[in-house]
Amino acid sequence: MDSMNEGNDEYGDTVSSAPKRMRCRTSSVWSGFEILPKGSDGKERAKCKKCQNSFVASSNGTTSLLCHRAKCHEVDNQIVSRQPLDQVTYREMVALTIIKHNYLFSFAEHGNNRLLHCYLNPDVKIICRNTAKSDVIKIYRREKENLKHDLKSITGRFCLTSDLWSSPNTDEYMILTAYYVDEHWVL
Repeated sequence: MDSMNEGNDEYGDTVSSAPKRMRCRTSSVWSGFEILPKGSDGKERAKCKKCQNSFVASSNGTTSLLCHRAKCHEVDNQIVSRQPLDQVTYREMVALTIIKHNYLFSFAEHGNNRLLHCYLNPDVKIICRNTAKSDVIKIYRREKENLKHDLKSITGRFCLTSDLWSSPNTDEYMILTAYYVDEHWVL
């Protein structure tokens, strides 16, 4: 026996003073982190190779590293972190959906619709039907100005056709359609 590394404790049992063997780091999380020396608090730390942030780490506790990796790193070739939500674009997309499918303005307030949007992005600020109505009117005015600009820029002629019809509840409708060829020769 090597008397330098072993000794007897107060009960007479043999105790080794050799340094403890380091546990093998088997977690896949270690591939994305660099092990740093112990800090002033005596705790071992690891630095993220991607964002250079450091975290408390030990061979038996990798929870903080796993949580960071889920936010910062790619997992299975998919980026887990998501883009910040552009609320203006979101509101315009809801308004375009209402216009295209002829939904009621209250579509923006439907419970399952709201749940879906919150599930897809928790940062979304849900809009009410009055906001949806104002967004639809804003799009209408923008498209009206675009149409005026397009009609002013026509160098040739255009044809107008109209159609009249009535609905089963005796509402009457008229539509006016303009046909023209623009400067790029598109009808």
